[in-house]
Amino acid sequence: MKAMRAPELLPEAPVCQDLLARTLAGCRRSARQLYVELADDILRYGRWMGLDDSLARDVLQDVFEDAMHGRLQYQAGRTSPRSYLIGVVRLKVLANLRRTHAQVPLPESQDDESACGDVTPELLLSRRQDVREVRLAMQGLTTAHREVLVLCDFRGLDYLEAAEALGVPLGTLQSRLNRARKALRMQLALQGVSA
Repeated sequence: MKAMRAPELLPEAPVCQDLLARTLAGCRRSARQLYVELADDILRYGRWMGLDDSLARDVLQDVFEDAMHGRLQYQAGRTSPRSYLIGVVRLKVLANLRRTHAQVPLPESQDDESACGDVTPELLLSRRQDVREVRLAMQGLTTAHREVLVLCDFRGLDYLEAAEALGVPLGTLQSRLNRARKALRMQLALQGVSA
């Protein structure tokens, strides 16, 4: 199996911290701008964590409503707005999974192929098969393993950002990621896919 390439993240504008601070103060215009900057990354995270599109959008809406009504407590400089909001979404996703006692299958999104550039039909089919195999293997992982892989390997967050989003120390994140990668390789091997 070829290595799966995660789509490029848009660079987080330095202005996002100011936008989040103004959003928390109730500024609708800042909330709209922040939404434009970060919504796609946050939605993709929710989908990778097993939410269907409708539920991922509902969670995103809830997070921005919480922000607009001052129910979130962001400390500027402690973490990036993206990491902070992904952390809030993570808590809502975990609460939803606990409430429903289920792990929703990963969506069959084409988002992961959007960064492919010029490809032949054969290469595109191969990548789609690779994505399907990885999605199937991810379903066999624990939520903790799944979320660390999504943040670090598929969403492209650096270790510090991912640790902040998950609310764990850096060393914990690194060991969890190592165990998650081993578990993913094992799941792929069970499917007969060489990693």
